[in-house]
Amino acid sequence: MKIVSLTMVYNEADILELFVRHHVRFIDEMILILHGKSIDQTEQIALQLRAEGLPVTLEYSDVAAYEQSSILTEAAHRAIELHQPDLLVPLDCDEFLCAREGVSLRTALESLPADRITALPWRTYIPKTPTDSLVERMSHRRSKEMPQYSKVLIPRTFHRSSLVIRQGSHSVALHGHDIPSDPSDTLWLAHLPIRSAEQARQKAIHAWPRQRDNPHGKAGDCFQWRILYEAAGRQATFTHNDAVTLAEQYAADAAARTPDLIHDPLGSYVAVKTLADRAESGLQ
Repeated sequence: MKIVSLTMVYNEADILELFVRHHVRFIDEMILILHGKSIDQTEQIALQLRAEGLPVTLEYSDVAAYEQSSILTEAAHRAIELHQPDLLVPLDCDEFLCAREGVSLRTALESLPADRITALPWRTYIPKTPTDSLVERMSHRRSKEMPQYSKVLIPRTFHRSSLVIRQGSHSVALHGHDIPSDPSDTLWLAHLPIRSAEQARQKAIHAWPRQRDNPHGKAGDCFQWRILYEAAGRQATFTHNDAVTLAEQYAADAAARTPDLIHDPLGSYVAVKTLADRAESGLQ
């Protein structure tokens, strides 16, 4: 079975290496679409990972606005023609594929039904523990998602010329009609939209203008980015506590913006080492 992922990346220097090293363990080819001109080290990190020999393909999109649906759909059709995958996995760089305890991620992906779209639910993590380690920082998550968002996995059956990946990769369509999806009971996505005060500030400043300028955007799309943007307009800097609050409230209904948190360390699911981790521990 051949599994190929698709990811648009922009200003993801704090998470890109971890994202790639986690997923190459069970994904055969990762296509990273460098969207716009990142102002951090995103492109350099992507080039370094590819130079290591990891199964990473780099594509470039100069479209300034956040036209995710059209960019990912076009990338999906190129990937289908070039790689002929059995499974397409659209992922954002802040989403980490995880499995229920005792379940092999690769086995779980290979066991998915071939005639249905599978939906992976978000579990949103909070940078609760102030530490330099991104994985250790994500020690808690929301106990419940309100609303419950999911992302789709697309088996070969649906790899047709009319395939469209909708904005956010929450659904797909064929011939203009959305295809129903079934939630997975073994796989889910660790969602890390807010990871630090500095990252939250950069996301607040840069994300919403890109969506606001999307000519195909609909009312309500990426409303969480608008909320971040407005928060950045009210204060010059974010603190650690601000980042925690913003993560708790991210993409949540107004009634669910002070959620119960549970201790469920990301490190229980994402155990790969980055180059910085290895240098710190003296590993080669």
